[in-house]
Amino acid sequence: MGSELTVEVTASEEIDEVFQLIMQDGFYSGGDINSLSPTIADNEVYSMRKNGKLVGVGFVGQSKRTASYADVAMIIDSENRRNGYGILIVKILVTKCRRMKLIPTAVCDVKNLASRKTLQKAGFYLDGCLLLAQV
Repeated sequence: MGSELTVEVTASEEIDEVFQLIMQDGFYSGGDINSLSPTIADNEVYSMRKNGKLVGVGFVGQSKRTASYADVAMIIDSENRRNGYGILIVKILVTKCRRMKLIPTAVCDVKNLASRKTLQKAGFYLDGCLLLAQV
């Protein structure tokens, strides 16, 4: 029997499971579980499941800085990395951006080489430099 991989808009009933996954490595900086609810309600969160088990989550939302751009992000469960799921979900999110007539963009920590490689394999390229102030 083959494995079934699905990517669907995250339902509000999945919030606890999704929040647990995105907090796994401490990369999520969007706040607490309550701040995730509006993002799920706006259909900006996508759950990737393999045989019903959550293996990854993708986000796509219109950029707050520039209305014609979308911010794309993904988080893959640590036990399911290096299987191509990150590349697959990012490509799906890019397709969704194009349907919404938005230009997909992504940001990752300079030290997170795995994420950068995943984004590049999904078609992103390095463009410019983000400068941060220490406060």
